[in-house]
Amino acid sequence: ANNVSPEGMVDFTVVAADTTPPTVNATVAGNNTTKATVTVTATDAGSGVKSVEYKLDSGAWTAYTTPVEVTAAGSHMLHYRATDNANNVSPEGMVSFTVTGPPDTIPPTVNASVAGNNTAKATVTVTATDSGSGVKSTEYKLDSGAWTAYTAPVEVTAAGAHTLAYRATDNANNVSPEGSVSFTVTAPPDTTPPTVNASVAGNNTTKATVTVTATDSGSGVK
Repeated sequence: ANNVSPEGMVDFTVVAADTTPPTVNATVAGNNTTKATVTVTATDAGSGVKSVEYKLDSGAWTAYTTPVEVTAAGSHMLHYRATDNANNVSPEGMVSFTVTGPPDTIPPTVNASVAGNNTAKATVTVTATDSGSGVKSTEYKLDSGAWTAYTAPVEVTAAGAHTLAYRATDNANNVSPEGSVSFTVTAPPDTTPPTVNASVAGNNTTKATVTVTATDSGSGVK
């Protein structure tokens, strides 16, 4: 009867089979600072990116939606991968980075101990610890002497009273308060007897006078 219908339309797309997985990359901002931020990007020119995942250190795979912020101090590894709409999965990628602890503002703790006080030789041992950036150097000063690098226990044999000052610096250049320890070194043991002499006045007369003298340069005459 020559009746013509209205024109209808249907849309569709024909694509080649997608066998290529997505391309994935990661960048790190803040390596070796107190907070690292890892950004993962994925592209797929075929069927498009379906999902992106990441795994921090030995943790579980997690859906990636925003940049990953890491504040736990230490060395870390972030693994990443992506899947496209044809279910092709990219090779696993990895990026490593380090997060440092908070800035170290606390100086080292320093102590000194003395062995041999009031003997002929005193030995002073200095110990320094720092739980932040670590001990960089330790120094000591004996009496009015100059500051000297401490590398081994200090032995003092000069008789008399002494004071040893000490301090330490950490790797963040925090310097500890100056500490001090006092001790006394005695003279070496006296093993030499006194020197004794006698003189006689009036020999071969009606009265003789004998004078005895004794000296001792060590502990003195008793």
